[in-house]
Amino acid sequence: MIKTLNDVFLNKLCPKEQPTLDTPPKEDPSHEDPFDQMDEHDPIHEEVTAFNENVHWKKQKPVLGMRFENPKKLKHMLCNYVVAKGCQLCYKKNHNRRLLVKCCSRQCKFRLWASWMSEEKSFQIKSLIDDHNCARNFKMGSIISYAWIGSHFTSKFLQKQKMSVRLLKEEVKQKFGIDVSMGQCRREKKYAIELIEGTLVEHYTKLWSYGEEIRRSNPGSTVKLDVNNMPNGKTYFSKFYICFEGLKQGWKGSCRRGLLEVVKEVMPNVEHRQCARYIVANFRKMFSGVHYERMFWKDWKASTEPLFNAAMKEIQVLNCAAFDYLMEKNPKSWCRAFFREGRMCDVVENGLSESFNNFIRDARKKPIITMLEEIRLYVMEWQFNHTIKGCSWPDYKPCPAITIILNQLKRDQRYWQVLPTGLNQFETRNLVESYIVDVDKKTCSCRVWQLNGYGCVHSIAKISYLNSDVGNYVDPMYYGAIYKNIYKYPMCGMNGSNMWPPTEFIPPLPPLKRKMPSRPKVNRRKDSSERGARHTVSKVGKKIMCSVCKQAGHNKGRGKKGSNGNVGEKSNGRKTKDGKYDIGGRGKKVIFKTRKKSERILKKKLGTRVEGKNGEGHTIDKPMELE
Repeated sequence: MIKTLNDVFLNKLCPKEQPTLDTPPKEDPSHEDPFDQMDEHDPIHEEVTAFNENVHWKKQKPVLGMRFENPKKLKHMLCNYVVAKGCQLCYKKNHNRRLLVKCCSRQCKFRLWASWMSEEKSFQIKSLIDDHNCARNFKMGSIISYAWIGSHFTSKFLQKQKMSVRLLKEEVKQKFGIDVSMGQCRREKKYAIELIEGTLVEHYTKLWSYGEEIRRSNPGSTVKLDVNNMPNGKTYFSKFYICFEGLKQGWKGSCRRGLLEVVKEVMPNVEHRQCARYIVANFRKMFSGVHYERMFWKDWKASTEPLFNAAMKEIQVLNCAAFDYLMEKNPKSWCRAFFREGRMCDVVENGLSESFNNFIRDARKKPIITMLEEIRLYVMEWQFNHTIKGCSWPDYKPCPAITIILNQLKRDQRYWQVLPTGLNQFETRNLVESYIVDVDKKTCSCRVWQLNGYGCVHSIAKISYLNSDVGNYVDPMYYGAIYKNIYKYPMCGMNGSNMWPPTEFIPPLPPLKRKMPSRPKVNRRKDSSERGARHTVSKVGKKIMCSVCKQAGHNKGRGKKGSNGNVGEKSNGRKTKDGKYDIGGRGKKVIFKTRKKSERILKKKLGTRVEGKNGEGHTIDKPMELE
């Protein structure tokens, strides 16, 4: 749902949504238009009347003496009239002070004359002959403007902005029964988007006021706008940064994880980690196969250096290139064996950012302020929902998500044997593994308890052996009180665009467009592992092996580079000691070379057939040689 739908500026000139386009809505008799109750010969019809835009488009019709704000309003009403009536009108005189409209059919008597009234500041119909005897027409020509189509399809584009031009043309044909050109539909789509979202210039002009409103409604927030001052005196937009005070305080109060490389200068003690799914996606491009991927996740899961070294040894034995590739990616940033203890987080998947990027995929295509407002409203609602979600949780008990993990570990600990070795020190064993657990220090020799903060299967086995509550051994970072502390700083609401404070800064213009070298790509770039609409397995990233020479880089059909350096020298037999090929093992050594088709045809024609005495034929042994 579009949360900025009711803002006049963010969705400029959006008309009220009509119930349907095919049939007029059911109106209250008390709100009926007076034109529908008038008789054409009633003297009241000649009185001065004003055009009512709230009348349904199918009921709109020209009336003698009707006044309009400008000629554009009259032309828009005529578009509704001709579509509902099925007649084709032409502009004989089209000026901003006078307008003459006649029917395109010469036999039809329809005629409308309107002109500008300078004293009353209105455009009035001065004479009208509303008499049609022409047949219904389905091609209205230029009288149907793209603005008229856009005004009727604004609500449609609010729901589906990716509607294609061809689909829009079919929609117009089905709704109104008229044929429009592809050019009209293209201009209409652009016009409708501008009506919904406003123009880019207006958005960038209001950025200073938008930033002031953020600082006023959310004291302590950081707003920075960077512009480029050009030599010609114009100012262009460059960058825009926003950090709300509520999110800032919540992040500072409960921050556990690192950010990007730039944070190292400000916070050098913060640990930086890489997304494991990003690494395995690139790793899969060079070394495809399920076995490689399973071995990578085994390396990531290793919580101690001996386990990591053993897993990497298996990859090195299988493929040295894969081993070197993973070592170049700095295992200290993606393997649990090198993570610092006490961070209470052992994940290396950036799922939160991926889900956020999935949400802003549609918002980022809108004008800048509309995009920022969509993101702000989403984050504000998301923060409020999490605040309500944690209200019913106990302050000094683990959160429900941690409780689910602990229940699973309780079921898995049944396969481990616990042996006491000292005061609050135990040894947990199964058939092949053994680990030391210290209750007082909350440590395990597998290091998982120190990394995640809520325990491992060995620690849960020890706690169950003592008949204690596993929730008492969970780090306070996972308590409901800490969760509530994160979301206790709310994001305050903001006024609409009509109440933003003015500023004295020079309004920036939209950034200059850079023309990129090729056609811009619209669809998302899919990973090589994502299968599309195809019926065969993709060979991307796989090495081609020749079945003849057993070498990589080519197949049997393409051939390989010959001994003399020419590409195209191929063989159909076994290779001998002197570098040539034996066909069929018969001792006949031949080297096949590619030749032009015209040369082969000419040699064949020169080998003419000669008749013998007994009728048998033979070819000339030595035809003319071609160089």
